Amino acid sequence: MIAGLEIAPNGRINYREEVHHAALPRPEVARGVLGVTTDGHLLKDQHVPKREISEIGDTFISVRKIPEGPANLLPIPAEFAPMLSAMRMVVTGDATGVAAEFSVKLLPDEPGWHIRLVPNDPAAPKTQIGLVGCGSVLHVIDIEEAGGVRRILTLDRQQ
Repeated sequence: MIAGLEIAPNGRINYREEVHHAALPRPEVARGVLGVTTDGHLLKDQHVPKREISEIGDTFISVRKIPEGPANLLPIPAEFAPMLSAMRMVVTGDATGVAAEFSVKLLPDEPGWHIRLVPNDPAAPKTQIGLVGCGSVLHVIDIEEAGGVRRILTLDRQQ
C-alpha cells in the first residue's frame, strides 16, 4: 500500500500542519506544499506563517527562506529522524525502507485505512506515525513525538 502513496517527482500536494502541545494555548498552524525532488528528497515549502523551504534527505536537511536564497545544510537531529524518515519514505513510496525502519500495523478504520508506524530501533525517540487514507490517497500524517508534541498534517489535492 505504501508504494502506491508516492508523490511523483516534481508533483505537489497542499498541506496544513497543526502542532499541539500542552504548553501552547492553541495549536500552531502552518500551510504550504509537500513534494519530492528529482533526487528523491522530501520538499516541504511552507508559506504560512512565514516562508521556509526544507529539503529533507537521508541524514541532512537544507533550509532556505526563499527559493533563490542560500541553503543552510544541517544534520537531522536524532529526535526528528524517525518522523522525517517516515514522511520522506511515505511520500517517495519507499515501502522497503518503511518496512526496514518501522513496525507497520494496519488498524481498522472504515471506510478507509489507518497505518501505524513505530521505529524498530529501540534507541530511537518514542515516536509514532499514523497514516490515514482511502484507496491510494493519503489524507493525514499524524505524528506523536516524545515530550507530548503532536503534529497533524492534513493533505489536500494534488496540483
